Amino acid sequence: MLSLYAKGMTTGEISAHFAEIYGSSVSKETVSRITDKVVAEMNDWASRPLDAVYVAVFIDAIHVKVRDGQVANRPVYAAIGVTVEGRKDVLGLWMGVGGEGAKFWMSVLIDLKNGACGTSSSSSATDSKACPTSWRTSGRRPLFRPASFT
Repeated sequence: MLSLYAKGMTTGEISAHFAEIYGSSVSKETVSRITDKVVAEMNDWASRPLDAVYVAVFIDAIHVKVRDGQVANRPVYAAIGVTVEGRKDVLGLWMGVGGEGAKFWMSVLIDLKNGACGTSSSSSATDSKACPTSWRTSGRRPLFRPASFT
């Protein structure tokens, strides 16, 4: 149900899909309640406090197909931190509108800084030329190492 909603189907279309494919009736209101609950939990996750220190922060983008009126390739930016205890933590996900530009990476870094991710002893990113510029202009001085996530 959530993947159908994420693909842009309306609650009515999802309800009709369940009736057609599975032979079960799910009201539009039930679909709406389920998706509203998930969206609320996603918002809680996105606004949770982050650790003050991460040993390493990895940033990268993956391009996915998104339907927003029409299907288009859009980047999803991800930041993953490694805690002092060695645990991986997804720090955030951001949907972009174009390529991996310095302006957008800068907004990601500012979001991380504002989310209490104040210190990182090491940072790693894609080979995007925008990343070093974003790190420099964010006022932070991490160790920058291009990385490959293949």
